[in-house]
Amino acid sequence: MLKNVFKGAATTVITQPKDEPLHQDYQRLLAAGTKPSLAKLTLARKIASIALSMWKSKEEYDPTKRRKPS
Repeated sequence: MLKNVFKGAATTVITQPKDEPLHQDYQRLLAAGTKPSLAKLTLARKIASIALSMWKSKEEYDPTKRRKPS
């Protein structure tokens, strides 16, 4: 069930405005030649990681705190 939740969140991010940081990460993956389905899965994993971190630290989402992609 959670897998579907995070994949749904990734789908939502993909449809967001291009200035959204997670959407930019998705576009960067596509530009690097990653298949769209794998880019979406990578984004879902990133969202899950962010959610877990927020839950553990009891903090709200702050896109300025995220690590820059390498």
